[in-house]
Amino acid sequence: MIRSRGRRRGRKRLLLIILISLLFVLLMVFAIVSYNSSVGTISLKDFYTAELGGYNNKGSLIMEFNSEKAEESFNKLKASYSKRLIKAKVDPEKYMDLIKSISVQCTRDHNLVNGQSIGLMYDCDRELAKELRVKVTGTRDEFTVSGLRSAVFITYEDLFKDLVVTFSGRSPNITLTISNNSTNSYIRNMLFKPLEDKEFYTEGESVKIRAFYSEEDAESKYYSIDTPSESCVKEYIAKGESSYLTDGGELTDEIIKEAVEAGKKAFNHASANEFGVRIFTEAALVPVYDAEKDETFNWVNPYDSTIYFKSLKDQARGGNGTDYNQLDIVYIASLTQADGVSTKAFCAIRYSNIVRNSDGSLEYDFSDPKIISASHIAERVRKNVVTNFEGEYDIEKLK
Repeated sequence: MIRSRGRRRGRKRLLLIILISLLFVLLMVFAIVSYNSSVGTISLKDFYTAELGGYNNKGSLIMEFNSEKAEESFNKLKASYSKRLIKAKVDPEKYMDLIKSISVQCTRDHNLVNGQSIGLMYDCDRELAKELRVKVTGTRDEFTVSGLRSAVFITYEDLFKDLVVTFSGRSPNITLTISNNSTNSYIRNMLFKPLEDKEFYTEGESVKIRAFYSEEDAESKYYSIDTPSESCVKEYIAKGESSYLTDGGELTDEIIKEAVEAGKKAFNHASANEFGVRIFTEAALVPVYDAEKDETFNWVNPYDSTIYFKSLKDQARGGNGTDYNQLDIVYIASLTQADGVSTKAFCAIRYSNIVRNSDGSLEYDFSDPKIISASHIAERVRKNVVTNFEGEYDIEKLK
């Protein structure tokens, strides 16, 4: 009897031990499963939206990341993690790092055509996802291109077809006017501008005009231009109504003879009296005045000695009152005074701004010649005619 009771107590004790052991094992299994189970699932493709741009045959695909949706999804994961009884040692802020690691790759994203199938591959930091107990799905998808509009094609010739480039004025002061008369609304609003924008141009100068446009802007308005903007350049040659003469070689013998003969009109009593005293003084002679005569000094037999043609250099243009060209004729003449004494004199006559018309004829005014320099010393006249102008003018000796 006593043995039977002892046996029963032993069996109860053993059963209790077995139950406690089973409960412990179950708790361990639960803990392990809870520890290793995911806190949630994310589908990477759900965070992106496909946006098409451009036009058919030149479409573009942009994958827009929806950061608000991603943050909302990951906040739910963080909340789920915080409710777990058994937590892994994870920094909750790393969920944001996982968001930042999400990316997408397209098999093609430009020059797209309607009906084309585009493969999309999504990815993220898989190691970080594993650490955060996040299950990743939606890593592959396909997108079919549709709805792209047809573009209006514009050629290089179309761009400049209705562009009117007008030159006016006299070289080197030729001005440029650009008129865009295109009937195409996009071309009409396009900027046409010289590559080197200048206030004035010279006869025969090459003027390159470019059509400025943005390829992105053209595509957004469904236009396709066959030439890049940097290559949309057309050359025009500046041509004015007339130009200032730059080459003394264009002056014919007849014109030079006319200028020489006209210049002799400047050798009058007024100019003789204007320069007489100084010339006689330079010659170490005593000027003699005759109070009863107005004509104290007189010129005798002036003849041309040397002729210079001067053309203004490019860098000297723009100065107020500056001649574009000068024709200087140096004469030798005798100068006499009232007592009959005479001396040698060098005198210069200047004509300026001789013009060549569009028909090739020359336009000039020799009607009012004046002596601009006179001296007994030839070098002084040469200085006033040549030396003082060497920095501003290209100088040719014609005779």
